[in-house]
Amino acid sequence: MLNYNYNIYIDPAVSKKVLTFIREQKKINYKELNLSHLEKKIENLKKIFKKELTKNIKKNYRNYLFWELIKKKYNQKNLDIKQKKRGKSKKEYNINFSNFIKFLGYNPSLLSLLIYDKEINQIVKLNSFFENLQNSLDLENINSSDRFTLIELMKKKEINIVTPLCPDYEHVKVGGNLYKYTFKKLGSGIGLMGKRFVSILSDLNKLFKREGIKLNINLLYGDFEGFNKLNCKRLNETENSFLKKIDQSSKSLSKKIKNVKKCSSIVKELSSKKVWEAKVKKNSEVIKNKMKNDLQFKIKILEIAESRSHLYSSWFPSLDKSDYLDLAIEQGAEYTTMGDLFSKNFKNLFVLAFDHSKMKIFYGLNNKIPVLYGRGRY
Repeated sequence: MLNYNYNIYIDPAVSKKVLTFIREQKKINYKELNLSHLEKKIENLKKIFKKELTKNIKKNYRNYLFWELIKKKYNQKNLDIKQKKRGKSKKEYNINFSNFIKFLGYNPSLLSLLIYDKEINQIVKLNSFFENLQNSLDLENINSSDRFTLIELMKKKEINIVTPLCPDYEHVKVGGNLYKYTFKKLGSGIGLMGKRFVSILSDLNKLFKREGIKLNINLLYGDFEGFNKLNCKRLNETENSFLKKIDQSSKSLSKKIKNVKKCSSIVKELSSKKVWEAKVKKNSEVIKNKMKNDLQFKIKILEIAESRSHLYSSWFPSLDKSDYLDLAIEQGAEYTTMGDLFSKNFKNLFVLAFDHSKMKIFYGLNNKIPVLYGRGRY
């Protein structure tokens, strides 16, 4: 089973401590450093370091032996090494990380490079694929964790792509490729996100075909938004009329896209209204409890509520701004529930989404799912 919680980042401060312990041949308290899961790999690194020491290699700078290992692990003949300018102080050196930053999207610590060389080399090898994927599909940056989990999916040679789609809400063009939802009417067309998926489908298929990957495309409209009475009232729809238009949207989209595995709606296809609402209620409590115990998570939820305030003011004009946090939590619970249903019903999957990328954190609260996001256009 794939481990979607794969983290190939080790904090620089932790890296510095561990490497100091190795150089000084001291015992490492893995539990204290939250590195128990890496104990075996780091102990092996200690053995290799000790073996290199016996060769009496000249130490030009403090981490010389570690960088010699880096050169071997990444097949690099030379490293861009420059001495720091600090007057008469002891000699210290900087290593240019630019190549690794390009592939990973962040500045990796030395220990990360030493421990996760296999994973990072895989990312480097497929870098052109990820760059083409981002550019052709107009995606936001695919971080190193999602890159690696996608590589693991690709090894299976068959992937389920699940794309949640917004209903065909009325919208206006505000310039270029940017649109704004008015939420004054609900249509029965394929909607903004449906149109966007159609526009990238050819490139999506070509990119994965080149890698020998079979794609199963699953397009699912958010029919659960029809369960919201305020939403239906705003649109002058009943729940039944809302759901009928969603069915028409999915039928229209299925006619535009050949060989789609599923083109339907989320609750209709994967659950029931009763089960859906029970799961959303339960996941709302999961989010609230996490906010109580995790300050950084709470800050993110507050930021989401603030960043979506303009959307909420158009979508739910009868609500006060003070209600937006509760609304963000409720919608977050819906995303968490989608993640639950996707994980249960699809194997070897990743989510390709086109709404608000800040909502990504909710998909993985109960299940670790790789999620790629298109750049915001609405």
